[in-house]
Amino acid sequence: MPSDIVEFLVLEGAEAVAAVRGGGKLTGRPAITCNRYGKGWAFYAGADRAEEGLYETLARSAASACAIKPLIEVPYGVEVVSRQDAGAVYYFLLNLTPAAQGPIRLARPMDECISSKAGLTHVLLGPLDVVILAEPITPA
Repeated sequence: MPSDIVEFLVLEGAEAVAAVRGGGKLTGRPAITCNRYGKGWAFYAGADRAEEGLYETLARSAASACAIKPLIEVPYGVEVVSRQDAGAVYYFLLNLTPAAQGPIRLARPMDECISSKAGLTHVLLGPLDVVILAEPITPA
């Protein structure tokens, strides 16, 4: 099974975000493209790589084009997702690596839900660890 798969892409109005490298026949051809459509953007990855750098390029390009900012600034290998109810926004920080991560600075004091620690300004994640933070919603 090949670790690299690349399509021959024709831009037709889109712009190249990343190009094929490596000295083969497709070197210099688009590997990832983006195209503005209506009020949004369409991104297309015409390649698949075993190396994660391709997906980092795609995610960063999409976030930049759409002015998306991270929920919480975290190191590579830490995932952040959020959920919300009527009283708070909950942030789940998942360390997907076998190494400790942190300290991770929080922009605002938050409460940690598992240990019930209040007003944290930074957190540490052990290997393959999770932290759940809560930020109360203040009525407007």
